[in-house]
Amino acid sequence: MKWPLVEIRWIDSCGPHGWTRLSEQIEEKISEIVSVGFLVAETDRKKTIVASVDTAFGLDNPSVDGVTHIPCVAVLSLRVIEPADAV
Repeated sequence: MKWPLVEIRWIDSCGPHGWTRLSEQIEEKISEIVSVGFLVAETDRKKTIVASVDTAFGLDNPSVDGVTHIPCVAVLSLRVIEPADAV
């Protein structure tokens, strides 16, 4: 594949829906997310992964699904599962 397959561990914001007591929210845990996908783009602000790539029209501008943009400041770790062109 043209892009590496990666596992990204990152923190995400979370909160309740509707009214809640403040005392119940002080100890609320932050969500730690694990996402796996093809790392198709990265800048100094975000990493973009996709879950699926349709190669029917080539790899220059394929159709993709399951797109996730992860802010770099939220990334805890990034592990390469398969390097680019090895899949």
